[in-house]
Amino acid sequence: MNTAAPIGSSERIESIDVIRGIALLGIFIMNTPYFSASMFAGADGTHLFNATYDRIAADARDLLFSGKFNSMFSALFAIGFTIQYSRLQQADPARATGIYVRRLLVLLGFGIIHGYFIWIGDILHTYALLGLVLVLGFSRLKDRWVWVAFALTMIVPPVINLSRLPLMTPAFLQHELDVMKAYEASTNQAFGHGSFLQMVRENMRVFEFGYLDPLALPSTINNYLLIASTMLLGLLAGRHRLIQRASEFLPTLWRLLWISLAVGLVLGGFFTWCFEQYQPLKIQWTDFAGGMAYRLCRLALTLFYVCAILLLLQKPRWKQRLSCFALTGRMALSNYLLQTAVGLTVFYGWGFGLWNRVGPLMVLVGAVAFYFAVQVPLSRWWLARRRFGPMEWLWRALTYGRMP
Repeated sequence: MNTAAPIGSSERIESIDVIRGIALLGIFIMNTPYFSASMFAGADGTHLFNATYDRIAADARDLLFSGKFNSMFSALFAIGFTIQYSRLQQADPARATGIYVRRLLVLLGFGIIHGYFIWIGDILHTYALLGLVLVLGFSRLKDRWVWVAFALTMIVPPVINLSRLPLMTPAFLQHELDVMKAYEASTNQAFGHGSFLQMVRENMRVFEFGYLDPLALPSTINNYLLIASTMLLGLLAGRHRLIQRASEFLPTLWRLLWISLAVGLVLGGFFTWCFEQYQPLKIQWTDFAGGMAYRLCRLALTLFYVCAILLLLQKPRWKQRLSCFALTGRMALSNYLLQTAVGLTVFYGWGFGLWNRVGPLMVLVGAVAFYFAVQVPLSRWWLARRRFGPMEWLWRALTYGRMP
C-alpha cells in the first residue's frame, strides 16, 4: 500500500523552482525598504529620500517589482498545491486532505510566529490561510467557478474603496493621517532605536492594528484579495499543467510576452503618475484610477515575467544560466526567513542601526548583491550536502510526523 511522503529531488519540476527562486529575489527587493524604514512613512505624501537618483530608483522599483513577485509566488503556491495534492491523493487518498491541511497549519504557525513576533511584513500566514480556502473550498470547483471567483477578487477591492467615500470627510482623513503618523513615530522609535524586546512589542501592536483596527482592515482585505486573485490563476494553471507544458505553447507565449509587457508598462507609468498626485487630506479621482491601474499592471507584468522565464528555459544556454535560481527556489522558505533575519540585523536599532539611513538606490543594490553573493552560494553549498533546506526539513517533519 502506498504511503504519503515528501517527494524526492528527481521528482521536482525545475522550471517551477527557477520561477520560485526569481520570485524570491523580487520579494526581497520589495521587502528591503520595509526592513530599513517604517511602512507608515509617506502617509502624508512626503518622501524620506529626495535625491533624484533615489526617487528614480524608488519609482523603477515600484513599477517593475511592487506586487509582481509576490503575485508570482502566490500563483506558484497554488500550482504547487495542485501537484502536491494530486500526488497525495494518489499515494494515500484517505488521508490526502488531512495531510495537506496539516501542512498548511504548520505553515500558518511559522507565519504567525514570523509576523506577530518578528516582522510585520510576513506573507506566510496569508498564503497558509488562503491555501486552506483552496484545499477546502476550491479544489473541487469547476474552472468556470474559479474564473468567477477571480473576477470577484478584482471587482471587490474598488467596490470597497468606493463604498467608503461617504466616510472620507476632512475630519476623518485628518484622523487617519494622525494615526498613521503616530505609528510612523512609534515604529521609528521601536525598530530604529529600541531593543529586541521593544521591537517584538511594537511588532505585535502593529500586527494587531492591521487585523483589528477599522482604519486598517479595508487595506488588509484588499491585500488578501490581491493575493487570492493570482492564487486562483495559479490553481487554473496547475490544473492544466501549463508550466510543465510550456514547450507546447511557444507561439502563444511570445504573443503574451509582448502584449503583457506593453500593457504593464503603460499601466505602470499611469499608476506611478497617479500616486505622485496623492494628497492625504483630499480625495481625488487619481486615487481610485491609480489603484485599479496598479492591480492590472501587477497581473500584466507578472505574466510578462513568467512568459520570459519559460521562453528562456527553452534554450539550453539560458537554462544553465538560470539554474542558480532553482537552488534558492528549492529552499525558498529558508531563504525567505533568512532575508528577514539579515534585513532586521542590518537596519534595526538592536543590530547595525541603519534604520532611515539608506536610500532606495542603495537598498535596491544591497538586496540584489546579498541575494547573488550570499543566498545563491549558500543554497548551492547546503543542497550539495542536504536533501532539504533547514526550514523545509522542519516543515516536512511536522507535516508527516516523522523526520524526512
